Amino acid sequence: MTETPPEDDASADLVSHPVPDAVLEAVGGSEAESVDPTAEWTLRITTPADAGESVLLTHDDLTGLPQETFTGDFSCLEGWTATDLTWRGVRVDRLLEATVGGVDGADHALVRAMDGEYACAFPIDRLTEAVLALELDGDPLPVEHGGPARLVPPGEDADCWRSVKWVASIEVTADRPTEADTAREIALSRIDD
Repeated sequence: MTETPPEDDASADLVSHPVPDAVLEAVGGSEAESVDPTAEWTLRITTPADAGESVLLTHDDLTGLPQETFTGDFSCLEGWTATDLTWRGVRVDRLLEATVGGVDGADHALVRAMDGEYACAFPIDRLTEAVLALELDGDPLPVEHGGPARLVPPGEDADCWRSVKWVASIEVTADRPTEADTAREIALSRIDD
């Protein structure tokens, strides 16, 4: 895993945990600072109606969709807060509508990270309010902060572990995927260490 250097902008307060080796391999590099996380990355979206098929999107596909920009604070249970972060990306409801025709009949979704371990379940109405961020403070989202795409849930009451870094897939489901939901457990284990 690679430690991240400090930055000179608002995102400097955004703590970054080491980038897992599996993520670095997935984006085609060995050091977080030297990779273009968009080069090899794709986002897979599946729905119950897909019957096992899925839609694959590249970073360019996502940047071609309507983008939203918002500024807010990001707090973590570890006890730190990064203030005035400016995120830019695609609102998930627009993403799902443009790619799979929406989420009719689905009540939940599972968002998986590229590391193959981290995954977070959401009620579909909560997920569709979130933004899949592609930029942070006007620059492409760096891998150390979850690039190429990071899920940023809305509202001050959003738990920090729901902000999934290195998003690899969104699986829309009819039932809550409780067995695969590892985010809270993994995130809280960092505090206990």
